[in-house]
Amino acid sequence: MRAVLFFGLAFIISCSSLSPEEKTVLKAVTSYNVALIQTYGDVNLNYMQFFASEAEIKKLFPIIQALMASGNRMVARQDEFVVKSIKIKGDAATLRAEEKWTYWWEDVYTGEVTKPKAEQKYKINYMLKKVNGRWIVDSLKPWGK
Repeated sequence: MRAVLFFGLAFIISCSSLSPEEKTVLKAVTSYNVALIQTYGDVNLNYMQFFASEAEIKKLFPIIQALMASGNRMVARQDEFVVKSIKIKGDAATLRAEEKWTYWWEDVYTGEVTKPKAEQKYKINYMLKKVNGRWIVDSLKPWGK
C-alpha cells in the first residue's frame, strides 16, 4: 500500500485566542481530516477508528467500497480550512468551518489518474462528542448556501 498524504491548511483563527478545550476540539477535527486523507489514499477505514464515531465511519464505507471495487485510491488535499466558530456544551461541540479540497482518483497499481482533479468548497459543521474523555467527530452537516 502506498500512503498518500497531502494536508495544506490555512488557519484563519488565532489559536492563542482559543481556550484549552477549544484547542482540543480543533485538534480533534484536524486529526479527523488527516485520518480521512489517509483513509482515501490507502483505501482503509481503519484510520478513522480513533477519530470518528461508528455512524460517521459507516457513511464513508460506500466510498471506500467503490474505490476498492474499481482498483482506485482517492488522493485528497485540503487546501483551505477556515474556522468560523467553536461552541462547546458539556460533552458536545460544534466546529464551523469553510474548506476547500482538491480530489482525484488514481489506479492503485499504476498510479495513473483515473478521475481528474476536482476542487470542492464546503461550509461544514463538525459535530463532535466526547467519548472516554476524548473528542471524536460524530457527524458533519452543511451550513449556509
